[in-house]
Amino acid sequence: MGSFEVVYDYLKQQGHPVDASGNMQIGSDKPVFFTGLKNSILVDTDDATLVLQKSASQNVKEIYQSLEASGSDLLF
Repeated sequence: MGSFEVVYDYLKQQGHPVDASGNMQIGSDKPVFFTGLKNSILVDTDDATLVLQKSASQNVKEIYQSLEASGSDLLF
């Protein structure tokens, strides 16, 4: 599993919008407002929303492992 930090850096390099505090939303065209957050990533899908600090993107594997252990439908 890749890092959302790598995805963030790639998308930013490709011109994906980032606000003045370095926050980025991925997967949604809905207006999203970040307040009190810096260098955060919001990933929105039809099934779930993930919000994380860019620097903690490697910790997403823990969420994945938890979902996998519980047999969550989010992984299928």
